[in-house]
Amino acid sequence: MSATKSKITIEYLQTVKLSIDEIASFQTSQGNDALKIINAVLDEFEAKVKVFPLSCPVAPDLAALGIIKFREWNTLNGYRIIYTYDESANLISVYVLLSQRQNVQELLFKKLIMG
Repeated sequence: MSATKSKITIEYLQTVKLSIDEIASFQTSQGNDALKIINAVLDEFEAKVKVFPLSCPVAPDLAALGIIKFREWNTLNGYRIIYTYDESANLISVYVLLSQRQNVQELLFKKLIMG
């Protein structure tokens, strides 16, 4: 079934909301318009994955750990989104928004330790 024939739903989990808060705080501290930056990233992401949800590769950092259900979408301006796609439910679940410099393994460890 083509993704364009069925409506794909995108859900943003609590973990992505926390990572967006971190990015917003950093961008604001740098004098940037955090809302504009984050909205542009999310709009670009949604435009692509709603049409081609499986077009992004498996997240390489997570694949190195043996976790292959997550996909990674990268922006041109230095951000990446980790997500899964449930084809049977036409549901994209977004887990985290990261800068290119952030390490996924370190983030997982931090979230595990800090709760």
